[in-house]
Amino acid sequence: MKKFLSKIILLLLVAPSYYAVSRTMELRFSGVDAYGAYVRMDSVLAENLVRGWSETLLFPDTVLTFAENGLQQAFCGNVVIKAYPNPFMGSARAMISAIEDVMADVRLYSIDGQRVLQSNQLLVQGDNLFDISLQKLGVYVLAVRTNSGKAVVKLLNRGGGSANAITRCGTIPSVDKRQSAQPFQPGDTMRFTGYASIGGARIESRWVVQPQRVSQSVELVFSAGTEGTLKGLFSVSPTKRVRFSRGNLQYSNVGTHAVAVDTIMPGSWRFAGNQWDTLGFSNDRADSAYTGWIDLFGWGTSGYNNKCPYMRDPNPTHYGNGMNPIAGTNYDWGVFNAIINGGNVPGLWRTLTFDEWRYVLDQRPGAQQKFSYALIDGIGGVVLLPDYWVLPQGITFVPRSGGANSYSAGQWTEMEKAGAVFLPANGFCTGNPVRAFQVNIVGSYWSSTRNVNDTSSLNASCVSFSHHIISYDTTSARYNGHCVRLVQEE
Repeated sequence: MKKFLSKIILLLLVAPSYYAVSRTMELRFSGVDAYGAYVRMDSVLAENLVRGWSETLLFPDTVLTFAENGLQQAFCGNVVIKAYPNPFMGSARAMISAIEDVMADVRLYSIDGQRVLQSNQLLVQGDNLFDISLQKLGVYVLAVRTNSGKAVVKLLNRGGGSANAITRCGTIPSVDKRQSAQPFQPGDTMRFTGYASIGGARIESRWVVQPQRVSQSVELVFSAGTEGTLKGLFSVSPTKRVRFSRGNLQYSNVGTHAVAVDTIMPGSWRFAGNQWDTLGFSNDRADSAYTGWIDLFGWGTSGYNNKCPYMRDPNPTHYGNGMNPIAGTNYDWGVFNAIINGGNVPGLWRTLTFDEWRYVLDQRPGAQQKFSYALIDGIGGVVLLPDYWVLPQGITFVPRSGGANSYSAGQWTEMEKAGAVFLPANGFCTGNPVRAFQVNIVGSYWSSTRNVNDTSSLNASCVSFSHHIISYDTTSARYNGHCVRLVQEE
């Protein structure tokens, strides 16, 4: 049976002064998961990044009309079905929503394809209510076809009804939602985000960001990322978002792994099992013979071109990509290596650039209210909140605090489910011989950017923090050992 994708429609009616006749743009939105299966969206957020406004389009469908004098929004929609309760005991109610008055062919099938009921109905604009009665237990399919498409929904009958029947029992007419006056010109950069409720949680789609010049269908993809990604989405620029890895990057000389140059290399990479896990003073033992795990690395020590993860060479010129950044190169840990619990394929991850760290911490909307120092089971570090954030019930969060946020492992589990990220204070390595310092006091995380303030410097840019003070404008000698937290683009 052909799958029907209910859509949200954005209608852009542009009437610039040099047109004799106004031009219309129509955007039809559909939601799918990473495998292409239909996802029913609750709403779509449309944002004009050029003119700084936003509009929310509500399910089942909406129409936005842009004209020379502004924007007008009204309820609209293709045919959409809701049934409740479902499962049911003999009888249920179906609500069939329609964009306009239209004749519909309403059919009910058993799961084996046998037609049980058929009825021609005049659907009026709005919500049309029907009572359904079924005599036999089993799974059924309710299908509604109009000249604009078809909608289907599965029904599960767990008890016998009095008869096989579908009866109209009422109508809820549509109403205008609201009006506003928003400016728009062809070519404005628009950003679209879909929202859906899945598994009891509200989730976001990937962004679609594009100059809007023509009518088109826009597919909004709902994806949780690959293995090893956390739920929360974080803006790293006005047009790009990422998910953080489940924990800091760790390396061991034991085992083998695939790399981006289509070969196998010694050693294993993984993400820490918990966001607060750190290896601290174990990093003092790092060398080619050490069989344990380490999580403090010199800059660009992905293993590519003999830049080994356990390097302790005091010469900074031996690290990374010479005087060049490592962003997008094999010197980036996530680009070059397969990570055991991160999809186990090279190229799935990367390190944030200096500008992206700065955007997350200081420039994205509400950035100053979305970080704080915190303790998790006594381990210190920094909490970062995602762009879309709902605080779990019974848990508090005080932004930019040095000591107000302390969570048990159970409380942090709820924070993590809501999308929060924790960067533990794992200290850093330096000296000769190399030693770890400031463990559980200071945190320092590499960027993929060389020193942005001095192009002749052999330092590289990093993010560091101590208690509630976070500095994204710091550099460190490339031979110093710092944490690496990888990200994956949505």
